Amino acid sequence: MFSPFIATGIVGILIILLCELVIRTFKIKGENARKLLHISVALYAATWAFYLSQSTIALISLILVAVVVFAQKYTFLHSFKSVKRITYGEIWFPLGIGVSAILFVNPAIYAIAVLHMGMADGLAAVVGVGMGNNAKKFRIYKQTKSIAGTLVFIATSFVMYLGYWLVFASVPVFENSITNAVAISLSSAIFVAATELVSPKGSDNILVPIVAGLFAILPTIQLII
Repeated sequence: MFSPFIATGIVGILIILLCELVIRTFKIKGENARKLLHISVALYAATWAFYLSQSTIALISLILVAVVVFAQKYTFLHSFKSVKRITYGEIWFPLGIGVSAILFVNPAIYAIAVLHMGMADGLAAVVGVGMGNNAKKFRIYKQTKSIAGTLVFIATSFVMYLGYWLVFASVPVFENSITNAVAISLSSAIFVAATELVSPKGSDNILVPIVAGLFAILPTIQLII
């Protein structure tokens, strides 16, 4: 019988190879190829804290860093060589998973953190790139962002937070009033989106999950703000 660690690794490899197959088959290029891998891995990684220890997840994240460095050097995976701009996002991504596991003991909060890094950020990029020249864009800290992508990030984040507060968390102020849950979810989403906007060179892959997780455990501070 496989240990959870080995089984997780095997499934992870299969997911990466499946993404590569889809990318090559449908000739997906650029940011879309990169984000397909990010979203797929994040969806899978978000489940790890429910059956793996914090130290095991941290170890897996370090192994993923080694895999990323190797893949970037030898460029055998299309998803790693599809973006020409300077970014350290591929390195920060697995580190973001490991840091989230160490900081957030609650599996649901860990999942929130990782899903923000993968789903919210990933969907925002896909929408922004997909709209092409039709997207209204703006510059911030020498980076080009789209209004549509930012709104998608906020919407995705809002849904995740609202689901967390209403389903997984047990906070009286939210249980007694859905309005409070909506308000906190929206304010949290905006703050996390702002973090993504000001994070340079792919560092959003570690800053976003940290901030997202913190906003899931500090509702009283959010109410004061």
